[in-house]
Amino acid sequence: MQYNLGMKTPDQNLLDKYFNGTATRKEAEIILEWFQSVEGTRYLENHFQNAASSNEINSKVPIYKVRKHAVLNSILHRISRENTEAILKKPIRNTRRNSYKLVAATILVLFSLLFLLQIIHTNTPDVEYRYSTGPYEMQRVNLSDGSMIGLSENSKLTISEDPSNEDFEISLEGQAYFNVSSRENREFRIYTDDTEVSVLGTVFNIKSNNQTGQVIVAVEKGKVSFKNVKQNSGTTLTENMIGIYETNNMSLHTESSEVHNYMSWYHGSIVFTNTPFEEVLQQLERIFDITNKIESDDLNSLRLTANFKRGSLEHTLSTIAEGLNIDYTIRNGTIHWNQKTN
Repeated sequence: MQYNLGMKTPDQNLLDKYFNGTATRKEAEIILEWFQSVEGTRYLENHFQNAASSNEINSKVPIYKVRKHAVLNSILHRISRENTEAILKKPIRNTRRNSYKLVAATILVLFSLLFLLQIIHTNTPDVEYRYSTGPYEMQRVNLSDGSMIGLSENSKLTISEDPSNEDFEISLEGQAYFNVSSRENREFRIYTDDTEVSVLGTVFNIKSNNQTGQVIVAVEKGKVSFKNVKQNSGTTLTENMIGIYETNNMSLHTESSEVHNYMSWYHGSIVFTNTPFEEVLQQLERIFDITNKIESDDLNSLRLTANFKRGSLEHTLSTIAEGLNIDYTIRNGTIHWNQKTN
């Protein structure tokens, strides 16, 4: 690129008119020619950086995390379309020669912007964030692409983002709820010790429990890929499907089920609709990490319909027992279910 070294710096009012789309054709030609100078190029770069900053979601988000398409569209709109449409309607002398000059200068500016944008996005490293929660604590994490993560209690989350294409790699210990924005041609992956979940756009929950040796993925909406990374095998989960990975034998199987209760820690409610009692207990075991035992075979024929606020384990057990008119006792960490005695 050859720079014009001898041009006088335009008045700020003239620059403002240009970026606001109110400059005349002659004024626009002066500005475009100045942009080819060293000083003009630096000014244009600073203007681009300021435009990018104005598109940040909040002050904590690095500039290179701004969505590149939004920034590019914004600045191109401000410096090109309005001026070009307005200017080309105004006749001046030597129309052909000046039009060629204007078009050439405009193209030069636009390519300069594209070049600056490429530099910003290719020279920035991956960024990493870490989050953790304690007992009875929940944390909401908003990502730069519009996705949201709810982190459950006693859990850890490490997020690595590639700012150039908004790819995410996430490491999870514990439990988290994901609402992932749909976006083509990018990767969004979540890892536990032995598993990988990759998504395009969906709502789902992951629970990784070192004590039980299980990783449970429940899909509320959309589609995810659930893989055993050690054996490089996996399956696809869709709406109202559950994938369960067993660490001890590295097995992975799926079930079809209402998944709302697997996310009850996030939604705040537990719902059963004519659900067999055996399935009710299975969900409780996976949700609360408990063990159940049915002491009376008559209970196997029961079905539960209930909708109540999720509280403590004791509150949940009492609500279910009352709804089915049965009893339970807790012995040695196991919940024993019996017919109600008079």
